[in-house]
Amino acid sequence: MLICRVVGTAVSTIKHEKLKNLKLLIVQEVTPENEITGSPFVAIDTVGAGEKEVVLVVKDNPATMAVLHQQVPTDAAILGIVDSLSVKGKFTFKKD
Repeated sequence: MLICRVVGTAVSTIKHEKLKNLKLLIVQEVTPENEITGSPFVAIDTVGAGEKEVVLVVKDNPATMAVLHQQVPTDAAILGIVDSLSVKGKFTFKKD
């Protein structure tokens, strides 16, 4: 799993049939210290996440298919919204 921050949304009116009614969010990986790293990518939102939230993402097609229990053509899915991050006893992120 990856720790990511939601940095935007992606809207697609024409897409694969199995992606209809699924929200697409742009996420970017963060370090445990809550610093953005890496390139942004699109993930299917399965939990109702919103802009600027820190989320848990599973990446790669076999993992996402196992979680979504169907043949959805995606390689990333948001599975959780993070309430807090702590490294060595010090909070690096707390949800408002």
